[in-house]
Amino acid sequence: MTKAHGWEIPASLLSNLEQIPVDQPVALLLRHSVRDELPPGEAGNEVPITVAGKDIALKLGQKLGARLRSLHSSPLPRCIQTAEALRFGSGVDARIAKSRLLGDPGVYVLDGSLAWRNWETLGHEEVMRHLVAGKDALHGMAQPDEAASVSGGEHVVVG
Repeated sequence: MTKAHGWEIPASLLSNLEQIPVDQPVALLLRHSVRDELPPGEAGNEVPITVAGKDIALKLGQKLGARLRSLHSSPLPRCIQTAEALRFGSGVDARIAKSRLLGDPGVYVLDGSLAWRNWETLGHEEVMRHLVAGKDALHGMAQPDEAASVSGGEHVVVG
């Protein structure tokens, strides 16, 4: 069963995983598992994943199994917690590589306090639309096209 406390692994993800031979690695990009609401007016960097979040990440790890070859995570606690649960569920002894390019602050944020105002006023979906569209930089943030090409020599997808 993939449902956990009202949350579930998306059926489309499960379907796609089933189509990939089990001896093939899978590249999967996640932010973090289920968390509680963020405190009003705060970025909520310290808000952990919930029990349901841990449960669903464990179940996804079980689905991935040995296909999980590496883990790369933002250093934010809920992202690390998600990676740990994925690793435990998979049974794979993979190191979790922490990278600030993936969050805290990430490649798009130059000044966290200024950038947070974008999320407060525009909302998450609109900030993401803005970044994907490659428009001019929002307050406290890098120019999207330039930030997207920054890697600092790191490669996230590993074969």
